[in-house]
Amino acid sequence: MCSPIRSWPLSLRLTASFSVLVVLVLISCGQSISRENLVGTYHLKHPQAGMIELILLSDGSFSETIRPASGQPVRRNGRWLPPDEKNRAIGLEGLWIPREFAPNYILTADEIYKGDVQYTTPGYWVGTPEQWLGKVTIPVFPDADIKFERVSP
Repeated sequence: MCSPIRSWPLSLRLTASFSVLVVLVLISCGQSISRENLVGTYHLKHPQAGMIELILLSDGSFSETIRPASGQPVRRNGRWLPPDEKNRAIGLEGLWIPREFAPNYILTADEIYKGDVQYTTPGYWVGTPEQWLGKVTIPVFPDADIKFERVSP
């Protein structure tokens, strides 16, 4: 017969609790986020450039409002594809991340490959949404920790 957990030493109880928490986090990391859980409003904030608001709608469309630190907002629309069983990434057709929001290494790449598709022009973006403790994010430039963060469902 097993002894009641209450009789275990505190250090053993804490270790067991921590182990269960780690397993739960690892299980949730590998799961794709459903279309329903991705629908909502996201913000990408940049201290100098301003903010981009992205609204993913359940019909597969999105609206994007670029709110520069100075100047008029720019509104755009596009389509998005949700993740599926084979691929956890989403696709955003027509998303625009202006130069002001991009890190230096992206600006350098755009300069080197002039004439080719640029990161800072409207186009097709692919990102793998992440969910940590209920907070959903869509990385844009992961190496620079630039991402959309969901602010409302």
